Amino acid sequence: SIRFRRLPHRILIAIVITAAGGASSLAAQVPRPRWTISGGASAIRVGQHEGWGYGPELRVRRDFGESWGVGLTLSLPAFGADAGGAAVDLGPTLTAVRGRTELGVGAGLTAFLLGDSSELVGGGIGTFAGAHVGTWLTHGLGLFVASDLRFSFHDQLRLYPSATAGVAVRF
Repeated sequence: SIRFRRLPHRILIAIVITAAGGASSLAAQVPRPRWTISGGASAIRVGQHEGWGYGPELRVRRDFGESWGVGLTLSLPAFGADAGGAAVDLGPTLTAVRGRTELGVGAGLTAFLLGDSSELVGGGIGTFAGAHVGTWLTHGLGLFVASDLRFSFHDQLRLYPSATAGVAVRF
């Protein structure tokens, strides 16, 4: 009879240990947010004589693994003496998140769309490489700064650096 009295306690202890282990396993399996959308103010070199355009920039990134994804950026340098046109970037990204800090790089193709008075008039295809640093204020809201270098290969190699600062949300 002593054996039967202890048996329910042992079963209860086994259930509690199994449930606690399962809960920690589930917590470890909670996926990182897959989408990051950010917007900010950007300055991009658009003129041959160091002319700059200023305007909004929108970035969308879809993560497919712990550190890699695909990013799309739309820069619209609508203000400034040499303003006009747009740059659209698309390419793979590598991102590392350590605590509240996010570091990332990306590279790929860029398309220069028609502009009014900028050197980007006529459009064209090129490449880009860029990096960003962000800090997450909450799980889904953060601040970031980014820098990109776009390359155009028309009659000669032309470089279009840019810098951006803004707000990011992830979900």
